[in-house]
Amino acid sequence: MDRLTHKDLVAIVTGGNRGLGRVMAEALVAAGAKVLITGRDKVELEATAAQSSGRIEGIAVDVTADDAPRRIVAAALEAFGGIDILVNNAGITLELLRRLQGGQPPALMNLTSDEFRYVFEVNVIAPFMLSREVIAPMRARGGGRIVNITTSLDTMWQEGLIPYGGSKAANEANSVALAHEIRKDRITVNVLTPGGPAATQMISPKVDRSLLIQASVMAAPLLWLTGPETADITAIRIVAALWNTDLPSHEAARLASAPAAWQSLGSQARNPEGFDPRAHARGR
Repeated sequence: MDRLTHKDLVAIVTGGNRGLGRVMAEALVAAGAKVLITGRDKVELEATAAQSSGRIEGIAVDVTADDAPRRIVAAALEAFGGIDILVNNAGITLELLRRLQGGQPPALMNLTSDEFRYVFEVNVIAPFMLSREVIAPMRARGGGRIVNITTSLDTMWQEGLIPYGGSKAANEANSVALAHEIRKDRITVNVLTPGGPAATQMISPKVDRSLLIQASVMAAPLLWLTGPETADITAIRIVAALWNTDLPSHEAARLASAPAAWQSLGSQARNPEGFDPRAHARGR
C-alpha cells in the first residue's frame, strides 16, 4: 500500500509549533498531508514551516480570539485550497498560565474567576468554535476528520487540576455530541489523549522529562484516526500510550480505544445491579 496514506489531504493543527502538536503536524506531513499550524510564537512557527519543504504553513493567532476560527480557516483555504482534517491540540493548564505570567503556583484558594474562564476559553470554547468553522469546507470536500486532544480520565478529577480536568471533560462531552450531530456529513469526531503526563510545556520544567510520556506516541494513532481505514469510526477515545506499533493498526486500536465521554455509563439506570456509591467510596 502507498506509504503516503494522507497524500494531498489538508490538515489544521492548533498549537502545532511545539510539543504534541508539532509531532502530529510532522507525522501528517510525512504521510503526505499539507498542514496549517497555529501558535503564538512566530519564531517557532517559522522554524517548523521552514523544515517542511512547503508542506507546513503557520499562522500566529490566539485561538481564544473571536475572529480566530475565521482567520485560521481562511488561511488554510488560501494556502492549500481545502480542509480535510482538524486537530484541536492547543491547550493550557492553570500551572502553565501562572508560569507564563510569572505568578505564584496555583492553589484552590487563589484561583481567580478570570483564570478559570481563560482555561475554559482555550480548552473548551476555542476547539468547539473552530470545529464548527471547518464543517462547511469539510462538507465541500465530501467529509472530514476532527480529532480533539483531551486528557486521561483520572486527570479529569485529580486533586490540584481544577479547572484543567473539568475543561477537558467538557471538551470530550462536546466531542461526542458533535460527532452524532455531523455524522450525516461524513465528518468524524474522535478524542486522542497521551495517556498520562506528557513531555510538553504544560509540565513543570523541574520534572524529569525521561519519566514522562513522549510526544512521539501521538503519531501512529492520529494517522489511523485520520486515515483511510476510519471513515466510519466516530465518538471514540484512544489512549496513545497504549498503542502498540508492532501490531496491525486495527488491533492496536482495539486495545487502545474505548467510547469517548463515558458513553458506556449512559445506560447505568437500566443496570439491574445498579451502582453502589458506598462500595465505591470504600474502594477509594
